[in-house]
Amino acid sequence: ESEPNDAVGTADPLSCGKEGTVAVEDTDYYTLGAPGAGWRHFAMIDGIASSSADTQMRITDATDVWEFDDDDGDTAFGRLGLVSVIGGGVLPAGATYLKVDGFGGLAEVEPYRLYSVLQPPIAEASSEVEPNDTTAAASSGVTNYFTGTVSSGTDIDVYEFSASAGDLIFLGMDCDADRDGSAEDGELELLDTDGTTVLISVDGSGTAQAPTP
Repeated sequence: ESEPNDAVGTADPLSCGKEGTVAVEDTDYYTLGAPGAGWRHFAMIDGIASSSADTQMRITDATDVWEFDDDDGDTAFGRLGLVSVIGGGVLPAGATYLKVDGFGGLAEVEPYRLYSVLQPPIAEASSEVEPNDTTAAASSGVTNYFTGTVSSGTDIDVYEFSASAGDLIFLGMDCDADRDGSAEDGELELLDTDGTTVLISVDGSGTAQAPTP
């Protein structure tokens, strides 16, 4: 990040894989541009290298907060799971921003790494094709942006994508994609090319929340 970036007028450009620091009473703003109303933003903070990973994250425009997250990360990315994750935050029209700070403005997080991706409205996501509960029947799509349904406590959905050795892979899951207030407490796994070796598994904080502006 480039200081000063503590206001929307000095917001840093945002690319996936950004490193920054928030001191006490410090705030970092990143610009998301103006992709359009209904676009979705996925973002997560990795604070595992920091002695304190207690962060807060907000999607904002110049005046209002559109989504807020606190403590939804997995312990693999920060002590006690106190890092922030936004899964598919719905953007308003016009210029939008991502705001990062320490909890209550009182936590110093040095360093944090921020991963982020913008996706179009959910109607443009590729629909899963059932059955897709095995690697042999995995759903796929050219955009690597999917929507699906978990129909029972034993249903799983498997998706396939291509990557090269050394690629940075960011996976995000929105557990209330239709914003009806009913969220799935989801679990996400990244599998190796053999389809059985789990490279990493995340289960977040175990809580679900319906975000509203």
